[in-house]
Amino acid sequence: MKRFLIIAAVFVMALGLALSPVPARALSILDFDMAAPTAGSISYAGGATPLKGLNIQVDTLVGIGTPLNNMVLLPITSGLLNFTTGNFTGFDQYHWNFGAGGPASIVLTGGIPALDIPNNSTLFTGTIMSALVTYHAANQTFRVLDETFLDIKNAVLENYYYGQNYPGWLGGLNLSFIANNGNPPPNAFASDLIASGDIINNQPIPEPATMLLLGSGLIGLAGYGRKKFFKK
Repeated sequence: MKRFLIIAAVFVMALGLALSPVPARALSILDFDMAAPTAGSISYAGGATPLKGLNIQVDTLVGIGTPLNNMVLLPITSGLLNFTTGNFTGFDQYHWNFGAGGPASIVLTGGIPALDIPNNSTLFTGTIMSALVTYHAANQTFRVLDETFLDIKNAVLENYYYGQNYPGWLGGLNLSFIANNGNPPPNAFASDLIASGDIINNQPIPEPATMLLLGSGLIGLAGYGRKKFFKK
């Protein structure tokens, strides 16, 4: 049933975009990257509590397939990612699931000297729709996968890569970390080391009507996100 809802949601989103009067664009993304290893923490306190990420260092930004400044890498100074998902919603042998609602939020702050964006500026802020943490028992590593969020981007940053501003973006967060005190689901855990990761913002949402369509589609896309191999 869940797989059917995901497929149906993707179909509705694709159909809506196909019927939209907005001209088609090639896929483009903004990739916020983290050096390995990176500072910060990821934790889950157990029970119905949310997944939390605190002061995770983010180092660079690059536009891939963007209309302007394609593949130009921008250093980020004092970049810090903080997020809180919705509450814990369930588990299986290898996964913790977290939903939307409640405190679910994500924000990246920092500076981009090349764009005269000062430190402590908000680079993006948004709302988390879902998140999945995967447990690898062999080496006690964890991965935050499929964290889907809807966000609003810094206007200067948007203009640099796209030449205009958009009402919203779709994003996904991928992080790998080690938690020596971690146990299989549904136990609590706290990271000892964040090994690597990045934040992907998919092609921006072009207009309010399409934003509404994609936002509705995300309801069916809980647990679905952009997957990417992790850097080692």
